[in-house]
Amino acid sequence: MALDATGLGLRTSRQGRAVRVTGQAEPTLFIAGPLALGTFGELMGLPQVSTYARFVADELLAALSGAPAAEPAGAVLR
Repeated sequence: MALDATGLGLRTSRQGRAVRVTGQAEPTLFIAGPLALGTFGELMGLPQVSTYARFVADELLAALSGAPAAEPAGAVLR
């Protein structure tokens, strides 16, 4: 996996998946918490943490069901 542009975490796709050094998203590895800082920014409180947790859960559900992934919503997910 690749480091993000800030060097503080892992490069993460807008769908929450880890990105390889080749630039391709890893379909089965989701990044959450501080490791996603470079893509999604600092989660500064419980509402933002809850929103991101729901986002990752929705992405996992879509990945497991084969449904298309939703676009990130809200200001939390830049």
